[in-house]
Amino acid sequence: MIYILRSKEITKNLIIDLNKIVYGDGRFVYQVEVKQHKAKRSLAQNKLMWEYLGQISESYYLTHGKSHSPETWHTLFKQMFLTSEIVEIRGEIIKMVKTTTKLNVSAFTDYIQKIEAYAVTELGVEFSLSDNYALAMGIK
Repeated sequence: MIYILRSKEITKNLIIDLNKIVYGDGRFVYQVEVKQHKAKRSLAQNKLMWEYLGQISESYYLTHGKSHSPETWHTLFKQMFLTSEIVEIRGEIIKMVKTTTKLNVSAFTDYIQKIEAYAVTELGVEFSLSDNYALAMGIK
């Protein structure tokens, strides 16, 4: 069970459910972890990222004559900016890359900013900002 404690009512429901578990038949031992909730990336952020990847793809084609899909750029940027660990399996080195679907809002904002900075400085991309930019980046 996962509870996001946003109100006293939800907290009361959690306590009721915990009492049922703890004082149930006693056959199992449970671990309870309490941590600060961090919202997953927003739809606006995801939309902005794909807009950026499309613009990078188009710009690169126009300036270099080579076509790479937005998905290809996404894979490159995940490897560049989201590598979580490097493991060795039977002599093979493997980069374990995080998925963007599990990033929280703050981490995803950081990821988008890294893409933006790289694309501008290294690829010469001039982004056209969408109406979605302020919402995605948390600008009020």
